[in-house]
Amino acid sequence: MNVEHLKQALLPEECVDYMKRLKKQVPWQKMKWGRGYLPRLIYRVDGGIPEPIQDLITYTEASFECSVRGVWCNYYQSGNDYTPPHQDNYGSYVITYSFGSSRRFVCQNLNTAKKTEYMLNSGDIFVFSPEFDKMHKHSIPKTTKLVDPRISIVLFTDIPYSQSHWAIEKPLGGDEDLEFILSDMKEGEMLVFKNLMLVKKDGVIMQAIPEGYDQDEDLLDFVAKFFPE
Repeated sequence: MNVEHLKQALLPEECVDYMKRLKKQVPWQKMKWGRGYLPRLIYRVDGGIPEPIQDLITYTEASFECSVRGVWCNYYQSGNDYTPPHQDNYGSYVITYSFGSSRRFVCQNLNTAKKTEYMLNSGDIFVFSPEFDKMHKHSIPKTTKLVDPRISIVLFTDIPYSQSHWAIEKPLGGDEDLEFILSDMKEGEMLVFKNLMLVKKDGVIMQAIPEGYDQDEDLLDFVAKFFPE
């Protein structure tokens, strides 16, 4: 997945509620940029997290099966507010929620200069990968049209759908095979070997032998219990 545009992922009434709460509960501010200020209001989460943003973080981690590493928020009060072409360069996946007025999201390929435009409407979720970010600049251009305010909540995450609920069953030979497979385990993978279970979680390989576990039962049901949402 390089880009995924999820249209109307949130219900209209949810978007109206989020817009009201985000306007009121987020401490929006101007930020220095060069000799002036960024051409929009922003809020960078660093410490306390306003309730509506925490709600979106919780929803994202459950729905996309990922961990949120950072949050950046934009408040476009009019069509004069914009985001210039840039790259994030954080090595993270970027998941953006749009609320309020529709605005153009323009991506430009750094090699070919080709531009691709997406119209981000209220309730849309836009996702792109670090690989896409390396090859493109993205922006929210100014518009001369009369538009209502727009708020975007930008979440930086690890890999969405990152196997945190997947289980794998691999045939093993001797200790050398086991050592090789353990070195190749990814975050969230589970290794099943005889009556032994090994799980890699938070970078650590742990042994898991659940009480009453039977290898004939549905393994995915067990994984869902081991990794509760």
